[in-house]
Amino acid sequence: MKRSTKRRGFTLVEMLVVITIIGIIAAMLLPALQAARESARGAQCKSNLRQFGIGLLLHADRDSRTRLCTGAFDFRRDGCPDTWGWVADLVNLGVCEPGKLLDPGNPMQGLEKWNDIIANGGVTNNAKDGCPAERLTQGFCAGLVDAANEANAALAAEALLDKGYNTNYVASWYLVRGGPKKTAEYVSDSLVYTWPLPNGGASTGKGLGATTGPLTMRMLENSTIPASNIPLLGCGGPGDPGEAFLSDELYSEATDTVYMEAGSRLTEAFCDGPANLVSGNGIWIPEADVDLTNQVAAEMAGDWDAIYAGASAAASHNEGYFLHDTRDWYAHHNGTCNILMADGSVKQFSDQNGDSYLNPGFIIDAVDSGTAGTMFKAGPVELPVQEIFSGVFLENPTHGKAFDTEQD
Repeated sequence: MKRSTKRRGFTLVEMLVVITIIGIIAAMLLPALQAARESARGAQCKSNLRQFGIGLLLHADRDSRTRLCTGAFDFRRDGCPDTWGWVADLVNLGVCEPGKLLDPGNPMQGLEKWNDIIANGGVTNNAKDGCPAERLTQGFCAGLVDAANEANAALAAEALLDKGYNTNYVASWYLVRGGPKKTAEYVSDSLVYTWPLPNGGASTGKGLGATTGPLTMRMLENSTIPASNIPLLGCGGPGDPGEAFLSDELYSEATDTVYMEAGSRLTEAFCDGPANLVSGNGIWIPEADVDLTNQVAAEMAGDWDAIYAGASAAASHNEGYFLHDTRDWYAHHNGTCNILMADGSVKQFSDQNGDSYLNPGFIIDAVDSGTAGTMFKAGPVELPVQEIFSGVFLENPTHGKAFDTEQD
């Protein structure tokens, strides 16, 4: 006679032990999984930037002025973004669609300049910082409607976003502005270099009116700075809260795609350019004519200690020493930021003090550390001059004659 056998199930204790073991294994694997995902996002970001670099060089090769691009993705400062700016250049050349090559580590899906396009309200008659007025009514922008946000948003989604005119990467000031339109004259037998800002500072150093225009190959080839140290594009930081939340949904009926929802946080468009720190009054770009004489002397001598100290203890925002305002880049990738250089390489820079920004050399004290006007926390130089340029002049402004030698 066969003995019957009963099937024995798991006891509650055994099940709890198994669940606990699975939980421990999952907890051990999760950081590795997250690290693998971030590594993949970082690799994709670098790949995007390299592709943009190839496109910028192709544009320079075909452009009569050898410009790497025609400017920034900035409607009011540069023109309609399907006609002007580095994004338009890459799309129109057929190189790539930057809107489909977004930085996967950046939660923000577009630039704050979308609000200028959507909330038109007469903006097509209000060019900014020296932008030629006709640029605001070229391309799809000719169809923008005053004070009709919803209609403009729908038009922009189909005419721009469907075709890849978008980005969440931020250009350097050098790429889209080149350098200052400077003057030089003798004052008491000393040569004084001045950067005049048009209209008493109403046209700032962020605009075309006060600068030489987008970076050219001629400038690169004659630069005193190695191309491997000249930054072009980097991971984008969040825009100012007062202007960097999307006003209206960007939805394309043609492709049934919601690209960005109303209220989405947006990123900056490009770095502001030369700036200095006035203690208690933050880091700002100049707002009147600028004396660059000290800057010229220090850069030509390679005296970066003087530049760091002078840019961090300015008496006014219009004089002294200046550094590239890099607060528009952000360390999205596990505390690092990827930056495309002019030689086509991509360098990775680390945020070393937990503020997510990359300090080019400002010496921050307790009074200004992390404040609204400064953003940078006290800490080390995170963009070392040996690896990346953060000054003003890509070309030697003293090259050639040191004195006037010809009679009037």
